[in-house]
Amino acid sequence: MPKFKYKALNLEGYMVRGQEEAENRQDLYAKLRNHQLFLVKAHEVIKTQKERKSLPLKELAVFCRELGTMLDSGMDILSVLDVLVESAEKKEQKDLLNTIIQNLHTGMLLSDALEMQGKTFPGVMIYMVKAGEASGRLSEVMLNLAQRFEKENKIEKKIKTAMIYPSILTGVSVIVVIAIFTIIMPTFQDVFENVELPTITKWIMFSSNWFIEHLVFVIVGVIVLCGVIAVGMKTPQFQEGWSKIKLRLPKVGRFTRIIYTSRFARSLGMLYASGVNIITAVELSASTLNNVYLEKQMVQVAQDLREGKYLSTAMQKVEGLDYKLIRGISVGEESGKLDNILSRLSDEYDEDAMQAVNRLLALMEPLLIIVLGIVVMIIVVSVLLPIYSMYSSY
Repeated sequence: MPKFKYKALNLEGYMVRGQEEAENRQDLYAKLRNHQLFLVKAHEVIKTQKERKSLPLKELAVFCRELGTMLDSGMDILSVLDVLVESAEKKEQKDLLNTIIQNLHTGMLLSDALEMQGKTFPGVMIYMVKAGEASGRLSEVMLNLAQRFEKENKIEKKIKTAMIYPSILTGVSVIVVIAIFTIIMPTFQDVFENVELPTITKWIMFSSNWFIEHLVFVIVGVIVLCGVIAVGMKTPQFQEGWSKIKLRLPKVGRFTRIIYTSRFARSLGMLYASGVNIITAVELSASTLNNVYLEKQMVQVAQDLREGKYLSTAMQKVEGLDYKLIRGISVGEESGKLDNILSRLSDEYDEDAMQAVNRLLALMEPLLIIVLGIVVMIIVVSVLLPIYSMYSSY
């Protein structure tokens, strides 16, 4: 049975989107009426050979930049996509662009063709393209999207680069400690056999022996623990709890709040400036945060907006975003320049985020070195103390 992607209005007048299997459009209309939904628009979902993954930020930025530049030069959308197909290097990219072209030839708008690709393109992008099509400023919208994705990609790369050294240092530390407990410490067993050992040495020797005797169980336990965590991470309770922890951790929490605030402000400002209504803009901006706890709070914000509250008032109780954003929104609402205020705030938060990454890295590097140094020092002292006692007794 064919599957249709539809847009419909509910009894309260709000737009509802979804998918439904139906024999034809008349059957779809009847099914939606049974759910008290009134069909506005629908198109049949074209089955693809496989589910495509979301595009990386870098590829999204390049796609939007090239599309916006060529549209701005006066080329029509089909000609632009034909050029992009010719210049595409990967087969997956060619297939994706050809699918979009096929959808456009059936009479679809670009936004609908992008939406048909599943999770390939983010919802924020699709809605901004819709707004650009409605206003006739599609090239401008695409260039703005390119700038947004480029900024996010820059921050993401900065974070990944910043985590390389701490990750390597942590890995080396674990390997060193395991080597000391399994290789070095056992060599001193015979040396210390008839010697009265200090408490710290007894504890280290006991830990070493226990670790060696139960090595298989330790390895299995670590694997099981990793599996449990991997499964748990997929549950809503774990995701919400972890989302809260990330916002409340000392030092790190401040950094994550800045990242989320920057992302939310930029998405909300771009959507609002493009003509998307404020409720939809808030819901879409929340979906870009990748934080279940914040997204759950934004559901209430959207509900408050439907009840007629100001955005700044609705966001007063949101935990996890920088309060300066709420003050800025309040000023923007009073001045009528909310989109400009949000744009400036997102730029400020981008700079704050880059500085936060550098500060976090500057804090983590010496902290890890100190922790490794303390562990090694304890082990060295536990070995030297009985050796010193042995020499003192002669």
